[in-house]
Amino acid sequence: MWLPHIDSPIKSSSNHVSKKKKRVVLSDNEDEVEDHKPNDLVKNELPAKAESRTSKPGRSPSRDPSPPLKKAKTSPGPAVNPAKVASIFAPPPNKSSKTDKPSSSSEPSKSSSSSIANGSSSKAAPGGSSTNKNGKDPAKPIAAIFAKPPPKASTSKVKVEDDEEKQSSAHDGDDDEGEDELDDEAEDEQEEEAAVKLASIFTKNHKSVPVADKGWKDGEAVPYAALVSTFEKIEATTKRLEILEILTQFFLVVARRDTAKLAKDSNLLKVVYLCINRLCPDYMGIELGIGESLLVKAIAESTGRAATKIKEDLRKEGDLGKVAMNSRNTQPTMFKPKALTVPYVFQQLTDIAKATGNASQTKKVGIIKKLLAACQGNEAKFIVRSLEGKLRIGLADKTLVVALAHAIVLKGMGEKKIPHDKLASKLEEGAEIVKSVYSELPNYDLVIPALMEGGVEGLKERCKLTPGVPLKPMLAKPTKAIGEVLDRFEGKQFTCEYKYDGERAQVHLLENGEIAVFSRNSENMSAKYPDLVQQVPRSIKPSVKSFVIDAEAVAYDLETKKILPFQDLSRRKRKDVRAEDITVRVHLFAFDLLYLNGESLLTKELIDRRALLMEHFQPVESEFAFAKSSDGTTTEEIASFLEESVKDGCEGLMVKMLTTPSSTYEPSRRSMNWLKLKKDYLSGVGDSLDLVVVGAYHGKGKRTSVYGAFLLACYDPDSENFQTICKIGTGFSEEVLSQFYELLKPLELEVVRGDIEVGSAKPDVWFEPKIVWEVLTADLSLSPVYAAAHGLVDSRGISLRFPRFIRIRDDKSADEATTAEQVSEFYQRQVTAGGKKGGGGGGEDDFW
Repeated sequence: MWLPHIDSPIKSSSNHVSKKKKRVVLSDNEDEVEDHKPNDLVKNELPAKAESRTSKPGRSPSRDPSPPLKKAKTSPGPAVNPAKVASIFAPPPNKSSKTDKPSSSSEPSKSSSSSIANGSSSKAAPGGSSTNKNGKDPAKPIAAIFAKPPPKASTSKVKVEDDEEKQSSAHDGDDDEGEDELDDEAEDEQEEEAAVKLASIFTKNHKSVPVADKGWKDGEAVPYAALVSTFEKIEATTKRLEILEILTQFFLVVARRDTAKLAKDSNLLKVVYLCINRLCPDYMGIELGIGESLLVKAIAESTGRAATKIKEDLRKEGDLGKVAMNSRNTQPTMFKPKALTVPYVFQQLTDIAKATGNASQTKKVGIIKKLLAACQGNEAKFIVRSLEGKLRIGLADKTLVVALAHAIVLKGMGEKKIPHDKLASKLEEGAEIVKSVYSELPNYDLVIPALMEGGVEGLKERCKLTPGVPLKPMLAKPTKAIGEVLDRFEGKQFTCEYKYDGERAQVHLLENGEIAVFSRNSENMSAKYPDLVQQVPRSIKPSVKSFVIDAEAVAYDLETKKILPFQDLSRRKRKDVRAEDITVRVHLFAFDLLYLNGESLLTKELIDRRALLMEHFQPVESEFAFAKSSDGTTTEEIASFLEESVKDGCEGLMVKMLTTPSSTYEPSRRSMNWLKLKKDYLSGVGDSLDLVVVGAYHGKGKRTSVYGAFLLACYDPDSENFQTICKIGTGFSEEVLSQFYELLKPLELEVVRGDIEVGSAKPDVWFEPKIVWEVLTADLSLSPVYAAAHGLVDSRGISLRFPRFIRIRDDKSADEATTAEQVSEFYQRQVTAGGKKGGGGGGEDDFW
């Protein structure tokens, strides 16, 4: 599919991010922004006072006219009673549960013991206080270990002042380069403390820790009701440590009762995949994500209700999963259906995802109806959510990896009594090992069987980086000045490389001679780039038997021998591409070697990896080359090389640590050891963001037949919700608007999805969140209209001022958009710089 591109003359700037939350006085008047836009785009939404909620954002079907306060994952509570520490793993008492649990024989047993914070599963509003029985101040609750700092939101009415006054009041921050470096260290400290707390549970009274469910025996299939009960408990809390405890407990029980010898029969493997709502590793391309209309049809046919009634309930509820659950539970049945099991549900979902051909829609509806007919209690809610592609329980992948590691360590411990400090050390070490292995080999099909067979000990020897399994790319941080680069790398050896304007390409040569090309989000692009697959062997020297290289694929003009813009590359077909039909040629620029002839090179210094890359590969004119680099260390040399890169059609430079242990390759980690320096960053305007199109406004005048403006949103991975951030309607030609209409029209929804936090934006049309746009902004401001990052800086959300469309990011999925936390960081960066323009940012996903 051809995707349009519009170049924007706007340059961008990037400033330091300040993690310190400050009360910032900014204008509440969103209309002052819109006054600069065409008349047909003037807002008619009125500002509303922001209020805080006591539950997770997006969980309530009712929509407040203003963005809710996003509650930080912490809550004051009474002091921890050591005698009750073991009760943390117990299910929350019924009276404190926010969600009704399914009543079935396979439901996990309830514990009557109180939780660590006297009902910590209930969600108290931030800032609440309590005292213990002695009237003393309460100690820090155990569940607060993983909590983010509470937002310092203003509770009083913020005075409206002009821009100069806002800048003056906002200018009070420190350069936080060191704070960026501490992010990962602080996270490690939190996980270390979590390991200590978990160890105390299992050493004080190990045998009394209740199991998640007593309804199935060793070797039997896990009841789906047990998994649903676990989902309900996770959904009922915002505390990461509490989620970690719940999941660790459940994984431990599943692992102990899983007697499968083959990976395909493993209960634990299927449970893990259903927890992350996947059916296989990302690169295999089997995905869920059934359209709303098809689900409505299946629910209506399964429950005997009219489709119009289902849609009416969806308008009220905002969550098709809840609609399905309510429809199923009010449906009279003559006999109780056979209980669903995890293997059965997993297989049915796989059959749905693999269904193709003319009769595929009918087959999918038939399977969905069969699943819904067998649902009991709350099971239908999660069946439908799984089919939609979003569980919306707030479970992060990283938390799941740590919970899996802890469960395997505890399983290996058996009935042995281990001292508290030794167990805590084992849990911490196990988590680090599993995280490290999974970052190199992100394939649970390989990692979980190895864990079940031999535990965490020796896992690194059994599971290594393997050609054919793409690893997550290393990420870079933006920098706004050459001086910052020199400060960061002072006294150290570094290198500058061209930052090519193309698509990230991780190229693998397997032992059998097969070439595979993967995108930055692990999508197999071999079918999209058959020409690249043919070209790569010509650049390999005879000494190479297998490899993994990190590179950039760019559009290339064979006649002029020059790099073409990214939009030329985006015009290539993504499927069924034949090499002889290709008109846009691709040139590969390699910049890193991660694996060579059976050996992982991730722990080697960049200077050594680069030398091996140049030793074992050879340039091929118009096909393959090494990323152009310079090892200059002065401001003048870097500035000259930056200017040269822009003239050669690149975006700027990548500056990388060349030696020392800090120059190793860290998969999926955004590191200060790699900095990106774009020409735009130096111009004082702003960085770009990658945002999801969630709504549109009908055009007026000449635009009556198309959408005239669009509603964009960032993504919050904690709540799995999209948060509205701005309305964009400038910079589009009539031709482009027509193309956007054709692209977005099939994604129209009758009602807003439950995972979109609307704020008080009121578009005429809602879309399924799928299309990602790169957008440039003049600056960011607090807004009562939009929900982005609400509660992280202020009770209001953050919006973009004067946003401009740059291009469609068809290489990114919706959940890879700029996150709410990144939006708040870019806003704080702007504040730290004294309120100057330039607070945008693409964050993690703007790496290449």
